Amino acid sequence: MGITIHYRGKAKSLQAIDSLIETLECLAKESRWEYWLIDETVRGKFIPSWGIGYGYIPSQEQIKREGIEFFPKMVSPECNGYFQIHDTEYAKEARRSLRKGIPPVFPVETKRKGICLNLHSRCETLEFTFDLGTLELAHYETREHSPGVIYGYNGFFCKTEYAGFEIHRMVCKIIKMAERYIDFSDICDEAGFYHSRDEEGARRAFGDSAVTIERLGSQLKKAAHKLGFTVIIGGKR
Repeated sequence: MGITIHYRGKAKSLQAIDSLIETLECLAKESRWEYWLIDETVRGKFIPSWGIGYGYIPSQEQIKREGIEFFPKMVSPECNGYFQIHDTEYAKEARRSLRKGIPPVFPVETKRKGICLNLHSRCETLEFTFDLGTLELAHYETREHSPGVIYGYNGFFCKTEYAGFEIHRMVCKIIKMAERYIDFSDICDEAGFYHSRDEEGARRAFGDSAVTIERLGSQLKKAAHKLGFTVIIGGKR
């Protein structure tokens, strides 16, 4: 919960990836931001998580708006059968698996390269990492409980809520600059600032969101206190 900017896309070329990394590394050094580079091989059993699965039954309006599909053979006590498949190289195979009632799993062997920036201690990491095989913005991760399994996410998001509007503005500025190197297929700014440049409206969105989170946090803290738990909202107890 909290204002976030989501972004998906594909690098214009391998050279564009290198140029973007170089540009952002220089900016990070000048601005004294924490940053790190990623250059690694990704190999294993791949479970794509982009756009896959809904924990509720979407409305007809949402189904039409977001291109959500229904796969009857996936219906079970744990799955309602509704999925959104984003347009990636795995889309065709994902649909084929879901039509058979089988969760999509693929072998993967590729390289990932990019840069991660920490602009503020209360802002999520702003990440630009790419699958060098597809040039897509992609996040791959492994988990201790499932060695050899690669979980994949198409695109990224950066929550700026707790860092404030000025940091949000900077995140938007960096993503805007990245348009020189990336063909973005989707950029969704929950504050509405990226496309509109409406600063007054965006600041109002931050204020409204903060009030909502504070109200919900207060209710959760009261309930948690009775159960002996501690609730942390935006890094604050």
